Amino acid sequence: MTLLGSAGSAPPIGMRVLPERELPTRLIDGLFAIRLEPTERAHEGRLLPYDSLMLTVCLPHPSSPPAEAGHRNWLWPLHTRAGRWRTCTPGCITLMAVLKPPTALALMRQVRLGELPAEMASTSPSGRVPLSALVGARASNTLDAAIDAAPGLAEQLLALARWIEDETVGWLHLDTTLQHLCEALLALREHSGESIADVAARAGFNRRWFERECARWLGASPKQLQLAARFQQVMRLRWRGMPAAQIAATLGLADQAHLSRSVRQASGLTLTALHGTDVAPLSRAFRIATGGAHVFA
Repeated sequence: MTLLGSAGSAPPIGMRVLPERELPTRLIDGLFAIRLEPTERAHEGRLLPYDSLMLTVCLPHPSSPPAEAGHRNWLWPLHTRAGRWRTCTPGCITLMAVLKPPTALALMRQVRLGELPAEMASTSPSGRVPLSALVGARASNTLDAAIDAAPGLAEQLLALARWIEDETVGWLHLDTTLQHLCEALLALREHSGESIADVAARAGFNRRWFERECARWLGASPKQLQLAARFQQVMRLRWRGMPAAQIAATLGLADQAHLSRSVRQASGLTLTALHGTDVAPLSRAFRIATGGAHVFA
């Protein structure tokens, strides 16, 4: 599916969303590409809390200087509060894969996000980190080579999906403890209304261990992840057209007022203010690719 940006003040961003049937859906929530026209300025917006990590590959425009080795593949960590975002250099194409929790953990070969030295993280608002810092230069270079060899944008997206599959399938099975952590993270995302202690107990460990391992692997607490997951559940249900009162009941919240407070706590915006923030091309492509997740406003 190809989407073109609408007319108006926002710069036209060409997009490609890869159909779900072409994805290893057990590993990836969504896969798409954006292209900012070379004649336009970089596009800025609001970054909302989200419950998935994102792997991005930046392909500079032919007229732009080549990207330095190890500086075009990035992992965006979980964001648990609102911030600002900005697209990459005008004219570039960015491939973006939205990773399921087990996939993200499987990419942390050499260092966990919570263990990264401060100087290794980017100074950008996204807090993104170089992929090579997590999987090593050889694996990152293999991804570059596969994408560069692909003849077109759809093939480049498929090359990214295949690389993710090759680098992650089977790795988590080597560590039983890590499997339990993945189960808890998936449960936290799917059932954001449950208590942290109950989620941890169902996976076979206590809350304190869960908090320690979340901080080590993801650099965030289970409570922060729970707030982000609940916000994303609200956004997905709204995307399907569910009324606010029904969303509150579905998520086990007391009433619509409780829902509004929860959304404002996570995003800094009211439900009314959020209405219409997903019409920009990047926001819409992300939502189509992920079944309604709302990250870029």
